[in-house]
Amino acid sequence: MKKALSVILVTIMLFSFVSISVSAFGDTINTATDISFGTKYSGEITKSNEKDFFKIVLTESGKLTINTTVFINVYLGIYDENQKSVFNEYLSIAYTPMDLKNEVINLYLTSGTYYLDFTRATGSSKNVGQYNITFTFESANESFKEIQGGSNEIM
Repeated sequence: MKKALSVILVTIMLFSFVSISVSAFGDTINTATDISFGTKYSGEITKSNEKDFFKIVLTESGKLTINTTVFINVYLGIYDENQKSVFNEYLSIAYTPMDLKNEVINLYLTSGTYYLDFTRATGSSKNVGQYNITFTFESANESFKEIQGGSNEIM
């Protein structure tokens, strides 16, 4: 009985720290990789894999936090379900492990489907390399469902 309990506890501990490492996630909006909140995704942008797309589904309004570490110069874009740009930013490389640069992006979004893409910065000398990304979400605990779609920065 103790051995079975130990095996179950170890299994739970292993799965509570999920990390996914893939050299190529979805390469278009139509093939975007569905994300799970709290999961660390490790990817690589190369000359033959210039974009990686992720699909983010929010069932309610709230704060989406995107935590990235990049070892490449890359553009990060977020689009709503109509492919309208919601957010764009240029992320620059962390040159050494001592110079690691974590970028934390907080966006207040309404419910809906969003797409995030990493695009290779072609004019950069460091335009191939790896990145890490983690998504978390905090509900706004809205009393009614907001319907404008996209950013919650309407005021």
